[in-house]
Amino acid sequence: MNEQQQQQVDREVEALLAATGIERDRLRVREVDWSVYLQAGVLVKLSIHTCISASATTLEDLGIRPQSEEEKKAIERTQVVGGYVSLIPVDRMKALSSLKGKGRTNLEKFRFDLEWGDFVPQRAYASFAEENERLRAAYLRAADKLVEDWEDLKRQTQDDLFIRGGANYDRLRAAGVAIADGRTEYANAFVKRKLARLQRPEIARKKFTWDTSLEYLPLGTSLEAGLKQMLESNDPMLRDLARSAERKVAGGLDDLAKGLVGQIRGLVYNVTLDCLTAMKEAKGELPRNSTSQIKRMFDAVDRLQFWPDAELEDRLKALKDLVETAPDYRDDGEVQMVLRKLGTEMRTYLLEIDSELVERSGAEFGIPDRLLDLGDAAQRGTGELDLSLAGAIAGAADGGRESSEILTV
Repeated sequence: MNEQQQQQVDREVEALLAATGIERDRLRVREVDWSVYLQAGVLVKLSIHTCISASATTLEDLGIRPQSEEEKKAIERTQVVGGYVSLIPVDRMKALSSLKGKGRTNLEKFRFDLEWGDFVPQRAYASFAEENERLRAAYLRAADKLVEDWEDLKRQTQDDLFIRGGANYDRLRAAGVAIADGRTEYANAFVKRKLARLQRPEIARKKFTWDTSLEYLPLGTSLEAGLKQMLESNDPMLRDLARSAERKVAGGLDDLAKGLVGQIRGLVYNVTLDCLTAMKEAKGELPRNSTSQIKRMFDAVDRLQFWPDAELEDRLKALKDLVETAPDYRDDGEVQMVLRKLGTEMRTYLLEIDSELVERSGAEFGIPDRLLDLGDAAQRGTGELDLSLAGAIAGAADGGRESSEILTV
């Protein structure tokens, strides 16, 4: 840590001591080398595309033709499109859309949502990749089958459109709209106009793609070597670029580390509030669905957290021991107390990093909303406190090897 960063940490320590009343000799600073930990994973970009299978219904499709250019422009300025017609049977497109949604959900299950992209830790990547490949194969098989059945599906769509065209004709005539064509001619024209917008099968198949691209974050020695070489260059542009890159990496690493820790603690915070709310409604008992939610939280933390956080692990272990105790032998009052302690600590951290995940209030459960009140509440709730000093997560400006600081009591 450089001198400026150390001074910043010292100021924040003094401010925290004044706000919480914690004695100075009870504090220690624990180093976490984020420039190393953040290389234990990749940025994943998932791109899933499909062909356009719907066509907007226009006035021309309905056989309504403006009688003048003035009327045409007036209609264009005020007419709301009547709706969309699927040119491929809806059930087939829904199946593809479902697989696409499952692909997105699978990535969300294993990733951190950071400004730099979707970050998947190394420990979670194999599970993500296995399910991603299974869904990708199913999606492409469904696309192949769609093309294989194209002509049959086209005939089915043609029959459905003819029925719809005839119904449109009947409604328009009933409304007093003058139509020169007879009912059959009108319905056939409606079908022809719609199917003219249907892509050829070989073109449509090319639109169905499922691509997964990976990007490595060179935050350690490889980045340091590259910046060092640029700084020693005789080219002033390269030197200026290297200095700019150092500042960007320092700030980016700071935000990245805060985002990682914040998302884990935001998850825990929201689960504690959900369970406290459920227990309040159940008159102090821990409902079965809350037990399941807590267990899913344990799984998510274990799946995603790839850096050491002994304090959080201790807290979750205490909760896990209680949750795994048979209901007849479990003290739900103690569960409530542990959840309240956990929620207080998580809220404290999230407020310190100014996280959006802290918008939800826990005041009704004794978790203060303001940071100044949280220190006392945390001390009342537990003999230990796990906090991260806002702004104390150091960047990689000095070669990508500076450490972040997590304050623990």
